[in-house]
Order: sequence, then C-alpha cells, then structure tokens
Amino acid sequence: MTKLEQLIHKATKTLPWTAILLLSAVGIAGAIVAGVKLPSDQYSPIATLVAAASSFLAVVWFTATLLYQARQLREQRNQFTVSLDRMHRDSKRDALVVAESILRDTEKRALGQNKDMKSLAEILPIYVDFSNMKVMIESKDPNEVLAAGMKWLQQEGPALTLMRGIKAAALMYQESVGTQMFIPAKEPDEFVYINGPVLWSLPFFQNYQGISDIVAQFMFTLLPGRTSAQLAYMVAIAKTNKEGIVKKEKLEEDIRLIREKNYPIPKIIEGF
Repeated sequence: MTKLEQLIHKATKTLPWTAILLLSAVGIAGAIVAGVKLPSDQYSPIATLVAAASSFLAVVWFTATLLYQARQLREQRNQFTVSLDRMHRDSKRDALVVAESILRDTEKRALGQNKDMKSLAEILPIYVDFSNMKVMIESKDPNEVLAAGMKWLQQEGPALTLMRGIKAAALMYQESVGTQMFIPAKEPDEFVYINGPVLWSLPFFQNYQGISDIVAQFMFTLLPGRTSAQLAYMVAIAKTNKEGIVKKEKLEEDIRLIREKNYPIPKIIEGF
C-alpha cells in the first residue's frame, strides 16, 4: 500500500468521527453562548432546542459507534481470512517438502534391496518374472518352495517398498493439509492403484508416476497369486521347522480364506 493510499484509508476511518466531534463541539459551544448572551426569558426555548440537539447527537454517537464496531469486525474477519489462507499455503508447502523426503528415502531403500538395480525403472522387468511364484504354487517340495520363495521376496521387495513409501507420503500429506483426498485401502499397491489420478497431480509424487502406475497395476492384478504364493511359503516353513515358528491355526485360517476367495490353491497345502 502506497503512502497516499494509507493517508486516504486513514482519512476515511477518522473523517466521520471528526465530523461528529465538531458537530458536538459546535452544539455545546452554541448552548454556552446562548446561556451567556440571551436574556433569561428566552432560556426555555433554547433549553428545548439544546435538549433536542443533545438527543440527536446521542443517536448520532450511538449509530457511529455501531458502524465503527462493524467496520472493525469486518477488518478483523478479513485479516483472519488472509492469515488462515497463508497458514494453509504454508502447511501444504511444508507437507510437500516432507513428502519429497519420504519419497527420496523410499527410492534409496528400494534400490538398496537389489544391488543390481540402478534405477526404479528396473523394478518392472525383475518383477514380471513369475517363474519363482509358479514354483511356489505348483511344487509340493518344501525345500523347493522355500528356495523359490527367497528369490521371489528379492523380486517383490523393491516393488513393495516403493508402494509402501508412496502410501506413507500420501497419507502424511493428507493429514497435514486436513483434507480427505484419497480413497482408503489397506494394501499399499491397491492404494496407489486406485488413487493414482490424485497422487500424480501432486508435486514430487508425479516424478514416480511412470513406474509406480505399472507396478501397482501388476501387483493389484496378481493379488490372488501373490497371496497363494505367500501362503505356500509359510506352509513350507511350517513343514520344515519343528519349533512351531508358524502357528498351524493361523495357516488353517489362511487356507480357508483362499478357498473362499477362489484363489489358486498351492499344492504344498495338500495333507496339511
């Protein structure tokens, strides 16, 4: 705001009060002069006039006070709105900075799980080799299932890390800005898959769109096979380990669930 605008703003705020004060001063001065100069027989009309003028001034003062308070409330409301908008913008900016940090850390951890990977783009070619998953589902040999399972975990590890990191960054951002932006989903790959259009519209998140979109789609589509392969791996552990690391009751419940969902039935669970 320029100095001229500041002067005009100040004048518009003080001018009504100045006029009222002048009017009041003139009225009081007139009453005093009349009392001194006029003969006593003319006091009554003057007193009536002064009383009327006083009543008028009282109304003016009351009205002016209400208008002044209304103006103050408007200005306070405008200032509050401006402050709130600024705080909201600052909150979004700070949340995006934290989200970027989470995403960068996620990328480092995903790449660190496979020393042969140089970029996230290499996740997909490694992940789409389903030979180990096939062995886990079709083999009855616990040792063979365990060996294939270890290889599959190395394949799926970077993809899972990426999905989990994106979900964590997204939920942190949503909580920081205080707005429900994403459709809830338990599994990270499902979360990324169904919330992609919103995720990729955000700064920093959009840098991960290409590979994350495809990986999330593959993982979500392969959920039945992935679930069955994981169950086969746990059954193989149970069959080769006599210390009871894996609870039989939990495995029986998982077997019942995959049957209900018509997921592929791992052959290793036969006779379990």
